[in-house]
Amino acid sequence: MEWIACSERMPEPYSEQDHNGELLLYVIDKNEPTRKGVYTGSLREVPKKADPEGKDNFWGAPTYSSDWYIRGWSYFFEPMVTHWMPLPEPPIERGA
Repeated sequence: MEWIACSERMPEPYSEQDHNGELLLYVIDKNEPTRKGVYTGSLREVPKKADPEGKDNFWGAPTYSSDWYIRGWSYFFEPMVTHWMPLPEPPIERGA
């Protein structure tokens, strides 16, 4: 498997019926390009609206909206997914 650039092709959005929507994502912070890494996540079917006042989150601080659900990414930073790939198939368990 190889990384697919978001500029070339986007994945199908995750939906509640599709439990295999998890992907590997390469993410950078739009404002701090040295903050980057590989995460798991999915493209949202309906993007969440921005909450500039922070009323809808636990901390009450402004957070950035994203079209992506990114596990482990702090939404205090502004994510930009540049590449993605499907997760590999899980290993096949063999009987003992």
